[in-house]
Amino acid sequence: MISTGSGERDETVSFDDEELILVDEEDRELGFLNKAKCHEGSGVLHRAFSLFVFNADGELLLQQRAKGKRLWSLYWSNSCCSHPRRGEPMEEAVHRRLWQEVGIEAEFDYLYKFHYQAQYDSS
Repeated sequence: MISTGSGERDETVSFDDEELILVDEEDRELGFLNKAKCHEGSGVLHRAFSLFVFNADGELLLQQRAKGKRLWSLYWSNSCCSHPRRGEPMEEAVHRRLWQEVGIEAEFDYLYKFHYQAQYDSS
């Protein structure tokens, strides 16, 4: 189980059949598709976020992705990244996953939106 930071317990962190929010080039919602299908091949455009956490000395927190991750396992990555759930406000999703991934609560500043695409090739 994972603590959500609010004292509640949340057993589900991430799962392949979780619905991700499909978006167009302007980040307008188009529908939903499960995470596994969104990440197949060259991928399907969907809403996600990427966090970079810095301490007071300006040092960046990086994490090595877990060996069991389906994509990019054992790669070094940003502080936290994930997807908001269907109906979940982005700010809530960011706080939820930051707590689940690295066990910290933090204030954050929104910087900008960007379009990102990377194809994972496990071979």
